[in-house]
Amino acid sequence: MAKNETLHKAKEAKNDEFYTQMADIQTELNHTGYQKAFIGKTIYCNCDDPEESNFWKYFKIRFKALKLKELISTHYEKEPDKSSYVLRYDGENVKREELAGNGDFRSEECIELLKTADVVVTNPPFSLFREYVAQLEEYKKKFIIIGNKNAITYKEFFPLIKENKVWIGYDNVKEFKKPDGTIQKFGNIGWYTNIDIDKRHENIELTARYNDEDYPEYDNYNAINVDRVNEIPRDYKGVMGVPITFLDKYNPEQFEIVNANDYRKSKEVPEKATMLIKDKEAKITVEVESNNNIIPTDRQTDRQTDRQTDRQTDKNNICKNMYQENYLLQEMTDGISTENVNMQEYSSNYYDMVARPEIKKKKIYRRVFIRRETKDEN
Repeated sequence: MAKNETLHKAKEAKNDEFYTQMADIQTELNHTGYQKAFIGKTIYCNCDDPEESNFWKYFKIRFKALKLKELISTHYEKEPDKSSYVLRYDGENVKREELAGNGDFRSEECIELLKTADVVVTNPPFSLFREYVAQLEEYKKKFIIIGNKNAITYKEFFPLIKENKVWIGYDNVKEFKKPDGTIQKFGNIGWYTNIDIDKRHENIELTARYNDEDYPEYDNYNAINVDRVNEIPRDYKGVMGVPITFLDKYNPEQFEIVNANDYRKSKEVPEKATMLIKDKEAKITVEVESNNNIIPTDRQTDRQTDRQTDRQTDKNNICKNMYQENYLLQEMTDGISTENVNMQEYSSNYYDMVARPEIKKKKIYRRVFIRRETKDEN
């Protein structure tokens, strides 16, 4: 009850906006791949208050160094019956134009501005993340945006990852600044982009070798289980279920993400919209027989302990992230209101990824199914 009251007060508070800090913007955007993509382009920050946004400040200060064509930013007006404005900068002058509406990125006039832009860079409201990314896809825009790392599990979003239309950026964002100057910490927040960056061409260094004891096959999928990204066997060519943290290091030239539905062992295994596999209870138990009793080996006991620790960490992160997303619904960063979002509906979509692989009838962590690209020689 106390937490609910806190969330309710947060939604009603005047200082419920969160701004991305300049240091986080610099750390991500200063990578060479992004810098090259900005040359001669119009940048649009459409979820920002340009008077407060560090995105606006970053591009305005570096306008000539980045060789930009134009910088555009729209302000979201929270007060009813008030219109908003757009700021344009051409490297010499800032021009302010009044908008007919409140500056919501979904409004017709903001969409018209979006059509004129080449690259969108901003921190959209987490609760509208699906809708926001869908709009970028519809208008085929290049983008660099901040989002919850759990967005990769959304049934609307994961196919974009699988089809190499979106990938994870370089860094995480752990803190946001509130209007009163205080710092609010959050977890599991990072960058998403469809701009080609060096990171997505870097191979994962593989040293482990396959054996059927350490890499058991699922009961319900034709794939082997891999516990950790650094344990991916270098000599296995079949389908593997790997932790979703793999996506942080995913190189499409080294691995292919495949549809888990294609590897079900029977029609009784539910077909899942996301093509991923998941279990929030998260447990693997590998067992051996001794005198007709089932006991874990020492090594397996250690692994089971690891699973239990990881499972508790996963549960804690899920609870933490769900709490954070509740807290962020009213104003998640840089000026877009989400006060009309149905939190119950939003929370239920968090668990879109529901396929559950099993080993000896024990359910395991969520997994991405991958296989080695044939052209990869390592």
